Amino acid sequence: MVPRVQEATPGWIVGFDAFDAHEALCSLVASALSPLPRGSWRLVARPPHWPRLPTDFVAIEVTAAADVGSTSRAARRLLTQQAGRIAGSRTRVRGVWPRRWYTAERPSPSPAGGGGPRRRPLGSSASQTQPTSRDVTGRGKQTPYNFITKAYNASRWWSRDATGKGLKVAVFDTGLNPRQNYLRDVVEAVDFTPERNTADVGDLVGEVKTQWRGLDDAAGAARRGVDCAGFAPDASLYVLRVFTSKQASATDWFLEAFNHALHRRVHLINLAVGGPDYRDTPFVDKVSQLAAAGITIVSGAGNSGPGWGSLMNPADDAAVLGVAGLDKDGKLAAWSSRGMTLWEEPLGAGRAGVDVITHGEFWGADQHNACQHQWGTSVACPVVVGLLALLLSSLPERQRNTLLNPAALKQVVYAGSSPLPDYGWLEQGAGLLDAPATEAAARAFEPHASAVPSVLDLRPTVGCPYLWPLCDMPLYATMQPLFVNLTLLNSRSATAAFAAPPLWRPRAGGHALHVSFAYDDHRGLSAHRGFLGVRLSVSSSASGWAGEVEGELVITLVDTALAANGSAAAARPAGSPHSVVVPLRATVVPTPPRRKRLLFDTLHSSAYPNGFFPNDDLSQLSVELMDWNGDSPHTNYVPLYASLRASGFYVESLRADLTSFDANLYGALLLLDPEEPFLPSEPAKLRADVTSRGLGLVVAADWHAPDLMASLDYTDEATKQRRVCGAGGANVPALNELLEPLGIGFGSQVYSGTYRLGGGAVAHLSGSSLRRFPAGGRLVSATLSRGVKRGDRWLGGEKGGREERALLARRARLSDASMTRPRHHLYAARGADWAPPLLARVPRLRAPYLDEALPAWGRAPFTPALTEAQQGAFVSQSRLLGILRGCTVDNASCRTPLVPRPTWRLARPPSDPLGGEDLPTAGGAGRFRGYTVTLALSLLGLGAIFAMVPRNRRRRRLARAAAAAAALEEPADDVHSSGMTRPSLVAVRVAQTVADVGGLWQ
Repeated sequence: MVPRVQEATPGWIVGFDAFDAHEALCSLVASALSPLPRGSWRLVARPPHWPRLPTDFVAIEVTAAADVGSTSRAARRLLTQQAGRIAGSRTRVRGVWPRRWYTAERPSPSPAGGGGPRRRPLGSSASQTQPTSRDVTGRGKQTPYNFITKAYNASRWWSRDATGKGLKVAVFDTGLNPRQNYLRDVVEAVDFTPERNTADVGDLVGEVKTQWRGLDDAAGAARRGVDCAGFAPDASLYVLRVFTSKQASATDWFLEAFNHALHRRVHLINLAVGGPDYRDTPFVDKVSQLAAAGITIVSGAGNSGPGWGSLMNPADDAAVLGVAGLDKDGKLAAWSSRGMTLWEEPLGAGRAGVDVITHGEFWGADQHNACQHQWGTSVACPVVVGLLALLLSSLPERQRNTLLNPAALKQVVYAGSSPLPDYGWLEQGAGLLDAPATEAAARAFEPHASAVPSVLDLRPTVGCPYLWPLCDMPLYATMQPLFVNLTLLNSRSATAAFAAPPLWRPRAGGHALHVSFAYDDHRGLSAHRGFLGVRLSVSSSASGWAGEVEGELVITLVDTALAANGSAAAARPAGSPHSVVVPLRATVVPTPPRRKRLLFDTLHSSAYPNGFFPNDDLSQLSVELMDWNGDSPHTNYVPLYASLRASGFYVESLRADLTSFDANLYGALLLLDPEEPFLPSEPAKLRADVTSRGLGLVVAADWHAPDLMASLDYTDEATKQRRVCGAGGANVPALNELLEPLGIGFGSQVYSGTYRLGGGAVAHLSGSSLRRFPAGGRLVSATLSRGVKRGDRWLGGEKGGREERALLARRARLSDASMTRPRHHLYAARGADWAPPLLARVPRLRAPYLDEALPAWGRAPFTPALTEAQQGAFVSQSRLLGILRGCTVDNASCRTPLVPRPTWRLARPPSDPLGGEDLPTAGGAGRFRGYTVTLALSLLGLGAIFAMVPRNRRRRRLARAAAAAAALEEPADDVHSSGMTRPSLVAVRVAQTVADVGGLWQ
């Protein structure tokens, strides 16, 4: 029989600011909820087998007999109102959060089920469906059974009687088979799930699913002579089961297990689970609480690579040691997650979430006492735990105690790791874990404060590729500020404050830089970590100067002691100030010509977990319902950014609205897949920029279909409330209103298929088509399927009917006169074998183009209106609307922000540019004439792209541009079969298009 688990029921987690008996906290909650109808809610009882330890939270459920929606809202309102003391108790309500349910099962995009990406185990065995003691894939045939312990020379520690003795290691997973005999010292095994085991599984603490486990590497194999033994066989193991046999879990199970580890005062936690929901407040807060108590959590970065922006939580938390994985060939594994954290985007800069990289594919013991081949960051994670346990057990107790906090162990790991060539800090952290170097660093360790990265060498020829993307472009006057997010680690104290404002100490050429800082001077550092935002820009007087600048960032901290109630806000100084010095070097070049400068808008992009933003590729909904990787040059669009840079363009990120930049400085603005609305002032500004200031414009828009969006609605398993999809792959209505003054618009129907572009077959995975385009342009169309096929279903279409739609267009010189004629005659070239070099031969539109077969909507006849429920859902999750309204209670996207919005403070205004050196005058930039070339095309489900680029009056420039574009033509091949992810395909094609039209600037 299969073990059963209770059904997911709606409920809430009530958090308190202190630990107390569970019964006492339940009594407080019952008193607060007494006004609600009897029987409409109930307290979640602790199963009898759970340890009776003090707790700081209570879980409640809303009963099926009650009005779930109204009862849930009333319960949360009553508890939130009791944020002070309840009935005279000393304990205060700290917060009320949804009781989330996690599962490894993929969501189904239908009204009957589904949901956002869940926190789940990170799979790692050769078989992802059944436990096995054989390498069914053949991937490990060339790997010896003892590869991992031999690679780190574990026998060197064993010969010195360093076997992990004295270290307490907690393992969060699916449990432990009591019949195993490969783990020697299991002190405690606790099942925090309510699952009841049957006679078929006997007295299993939890059915071990070997594809998730990796326990033998976290604590070591107890049996002598086992070829696939682990590292630290004598470490004291605490096996805490938080997932059922079906890999299902809930917030309160995790919180109970975390509290258990806290009460048992464990030293290390192996947490090989993850998910993209960094806004899961009780989970994130509990991680911080454990870090403040000196417990180091080691977690896998995730198995969602090779895409950028794919880091999992909690590995992306600065209080956690995040681990990436190498494949069997010793290279960065394709499955290993990478990129910057997304907590701070787009108003700030992301941090490095990966701290170290190690082997993530080798043989380990399975539950049948045999060896199995396994892979994943859940395999790499326990390697680090095992090595740290060995290392700590080899040290004298006094020296060991100085290392028992996450900042100290991170500092030791960073000091003892070696960066791998060709990989950056966002992929490998400090680099490959080196056991001898780490041991040497541990033996010489003294508690201190440090920054990650510790050195900011932003020179492209020196700092790259390790500090990519920070080092990818030189600095120059008038560029958008470069944002750097430093992670501050303090192994001296769990809390610290900024003793003085951070300082910029310029050296050679350093006065050419404007340096500003953003930091939390109220909270300072907590749980042994904090942040410092750094914003760099070049003085306008250095617009024609080239050279290197250097200086130092000086951060002065003072350790603090918490007040009696544990409040960091009431902390007092507890020591003398100490400083962290971060050397900075950068290359400054003369301001590039306008034709080489591109501006990438990031402000108008949003993703999960900030709201219900569905996947751009509808055919992948069964794999992942939500879009959670982020759309920026350094996450989802890394291939595009790299291609543009290789083509000689300077790509800058715009973190403010479209009215904030000077269009005269840029060749083109890139608006790629925006989900947010545009401010009322932005359309007029954009129109003036394009028609009067010669600004180029590149717009990529994904699908948007209200009927299809309605089919993605689902019921939240935590609250049983309906989650309404209020956004498509892109905010096409907002784009249409923005582009209406330019006479351009998209339709709402979704299309899929392939067409020819640049000599290759391009997959149009799920996108719209052009509905409107001004006269004088050139249009190319292709025949695609209406809707997207997913399995045996068609989404957004009826049996995939074929239709011919305009996918690409180019327009010469946008002017007011050309956009006002109301004629709808179409004169365009048709055919699927179009290639960019041939576009110049396509006849021009003699009148404005309007596809009247597509639905009309509102004032701008482009897309149908959203329903009232969809509009309400969109408003509640819009970050920009939340900011405009002051983050009101009905906007979920900006409640309890985990990262404060940066407030920038200038470190020191430059008084004498370049320290008294004479600045050469700025070089003359080419003049721009009043002509514009407009290119619009539909690529890989991104709707349409418009590229408007200034050109010289002389027509021979166009011929030269066509020749340059022809030289970029790729050989005919099917790019969709190359194994690249969808964002990569999009980026390559968009980059080629921009590079093609870039020839018009030469």
